Amino acid sequence: MPQNSKSRRDWLTEACREEQLQRCMLMRTSRQCLMGSIRCGEVGWSSFEAREAVSKLAYERRLSQLPDGRWAREVFKYIHLKCINTKWVLRTKRLAERYEVAPCRLTEKPQRDRRTKVREAVQEAESASWRTMAAGKPALSFYSKAKQAIEKEPLYESSKGSGLLCEARCGMLRTRLLRATYTPNLDTTCPLCTLEEESIEHIVLRCPALKPQVSATSSAAATPPEQRQKLLAMALGFRESQERPQWETVEATKRRLEHWCCANYLQDRTGPAANTPNQ
Repeated sequence: MPQNSKSRRDWLTEACREEQLQRCMLMRTSRQCLMGSIRCGEVGWSSFEAREAVSKLAYERRLSQLPDGRWAREVFKYIHLKCINTKWVLRTKRLAERYEVAPCRLTEKPQRDRRTKVREAVQEAESASWRTMAAGKPALSFYSKAKQAIEKEPLYESSKGSGLLCEARCGMLRTRLLRATYTPNLDTTCPLCTLEEESIEHIVLRCPALKPQVSATSSAAATPPEQRQKLLAMALGFRESQERPQWETVEATKRRLEHWCCANYLQDRTGPAANTPNQ
C-alpha cells in the first residue's frame, strides 16, 4: 500500500470500487463474506496489487533489454548505476520482494515471453499467499481443503441462490450456528424442523422442511462424517480441477438455499408460528 495519504486514498478508492464490482458479479454477496475467497477463489481475479506488479516488473525488464543508445534505456541505466531511489524504483523493488520475482539485471540477455514469465511468477506467489490466508481463517477451513487453485467458478448466474451458494461455500452463510458466535444466548436449533442445529451442512443436506429433496442427500444423516463431507462438497460445487460440477445437485442446493432464506424472512416478519413457503 502507498505511504503518502493521497496515494493511499486513491489506492483504497480503487480497491473499494473493485470490491463492489466483484460483489455485484456474485449477486451482491453479503459484506461478511471474505473478499479473499471471492476475489481469488470464486471470481478468479488477481488483486489490484498483483496486476500492478505484473505491469511494473514486465516494463522494467523491457527497459533493461532495449538496445544501447535508446533514451529510455540510458535513463534506466543511469538511475540504477547511480542507485537513485525514485518512487518508481522503490515501489518496483517492494513488489519484486513481495511476489518473489527475481531481480532485473542490466546484463541479462533478451528473453522472449518475459511478461508471461513475470505473470506466472506473480500468480504462483499470489496463489501461495491465498492458500495460506484461507488456511488461517476458521470460516474458510472447509473451503481451503476443498479448493486449492485460483480459478473462476462457473456456478453463478443472476439469482439469489447464487449469492447464497457463494456464502455457503465460503462458510459465511448466516445460519443460527454462525450467528451464535457473536450473539449471546441465541438458540441454534433449526426453526424450520427443530431437529438439529442450523448449520450449513444441515440446510444443504438434511433439513426435511426445505425443498427440493435430493435423493443423493436425503439419507445424509445416516452416513459417516467423512462421507457427509464429500456429499456437502459435491452439493456446494467443489470438485477436482479437471472435473465438471454436478450441475443438478448444485442447482438443487441453490433452490434449497433460496427456500431457507425466504422461510427465515417470513419467520422474522410473522414470528415462530409462520409456515414455510410452498414450493
